[in-house]
Amino acid sequence: MTAGRLVLITGGMFAGKTTRLQWYAERAHRANRAFVVVRPGCDTRTAHWSTHGGTIGHSKPAVHNIQDRNRPRVPRGTTLVIVDEGQFFDDDLLWRWCEHWTLQGIDVVVGGLDMDAWGAPFEAIAKVAACASVVEKVTAICARCGADATRTKAISGDVEEPCDDGTSRIRLVGPESYEARCRSCLVL
Repeated sequence: MTAGRLVLITGGMFAGKTTRLQWYAERAHRANRAFVVVRPGCDTRTAHWSTHGGTIGHSKPAVHNIQDRNRPRVPRGTTLVIVDEGQFFDDDLLWRWCEHWTLQGIDVVVGGLDMDAWGAPFEAIAKVAACASVVEKVTAICARCGADATRTKAISGDVEEPCDDGTSRIRLVGPESYEARCRSCLVL
């Protein structure tokens, strides 16, 4: 059996990560490949798989919640696993799941933020990057100057400064709470 391929699509908010994942899903659908979309259970912002711009993914994606943290089972015959919002998964489990699936010959595509709004890397994504066959860093457009944006800036009171224990790093709030920024405009 040939090992599957692991692709990571990462970058800041509004960079098109979910749009790229939806492209992989549409391509798999057209090729009659069995695939599942895995989203974190904590992300209840929408009932369907959509981008910040409102584009809804494949009409009937198999959104799959992994119940057993140690055995990431997917339906028999699955040839592609698409993981969205990878930064919300446990730091150690996501890369282990990806390794498990690829060793079974399943291709895996993970999308997720590489850094939080304060510039600290998300460990789950950093670990996937270390194991990935391909890492695609996508950029948004800076909300201030129009340059390539690699960072996400918290602009709302809904987003608190991170605590020392890291408990405030993840806030499931809407896109109105953040802006894409280039490195130069991040401090403004």
